[in-house]
Amino acid sequence: MLFFPFRADITLSGIPVFTVFILILCLTVYWQQAKSDNSLMDYTAEFCEKKNSRMDKIIMRKITETHQGKTGDICPSLYLTIFQSSEPENKIAEISSLTTKFSTRNLQKSHLYINKYLTKNAAEFNANAPESLSTNLSYKPESFNVITMITSAFAHGSWSHVIGNLFFFFAFAATIEAIVGLVFFPLIVVALAIGTNVVYSLAVMASPEALPTLGLSGVVMGVMGLFTYFIPTAKIRCFFWFFIIVKRFGVPAWILAMWYFGWDLYDLNKTGTSSGVNLVAHVSGFILGYLLGFSLFRRRKKEVHAAIRRGRDRAAMQGVLKN
Repeated sequence: MLFFPFRADITLSGIPVFTVFILILCLTVYWQQAKSDNSLMDYTAEFCEKKNSRMDKIIMRKITETHQGKTGDICPSLYLTIFQSSEPENKIAEISSLTTKFSTRNLQKSHLYINKYLTKNAAEFNANAPESLSTNLSYKPESFNVITMITSAFAHGSWSHVIGNLFFFFAFAATIEAIVGLVFFPLIVVALAIGTNVVYSLAVMASPEALPTLGLSGVVMGVMGLFTYFIPTAKIRCFFWFFIIVKRFGVPAWILAMWYFGWDLYDLNKTGTSSGVNLVAHVSGFILGYLLGFSLFRRRKKEVHAAIRRGRDRAAMQGVLKN
């Protein structure tokens, strides 16, 4: 089943230049990410193929027992995990401490041996590993790095992730750009990217398993919040497909917004920050977007509604004249 909003039922007076720029930027960035990730995966596979000595196999088996996986699968994920960790020494210590002992050594010496083995091999892996663009662009919540707060918004985890976000983004952002103008709209996008990541950092500050984040979702929910503030009753055109049923229909923006915001809030309350989806960014993005509208654009909202009323009056008059 597919269901997604794809545009507002509003006729724009011009091309939403910055919105289109964001679409192109996100697609281009993820294309480069995919190339980078493929290079890293190829390198990792080649590295693991060379690690086929008896001791390599024994240690991989020890680590596999802890992770309940297959020996042949653990090597790539193991070295990628260490490579992408912000604290590789601590990650190696954690992995080593979970293994069982060798038959010829006690537990402490077994852990020490595996730690030294992984440290040596990880250094060898890291020395020639190609850079991961996804890792470089992602935002690590413990860092409070403003640059990666912004870059992470335009990077994504998969093609389905980026394409899904861009459909939602265009549905709301094109109208918001027309309302606030080409000067304010980029500032709003940057403010939402920074704001949602700051909230995420604060939300996971006490969590030892805080994951890096990628994606435009926080910004998408922010422009959805802005749209709901400005013109909540405007309809959003949606596409629905289920087997042989294909429909296109309009849904008032406030209903659509409450549906997505409500589900995100419910999931966040149910799973916290452990769902694998940055629900904190979703929920905070919507709230920040609405608050930006309320605090900065109240006069502009009045102007928009006055323009809508004038348009309705003209349409009604034209209908009378035709009759």
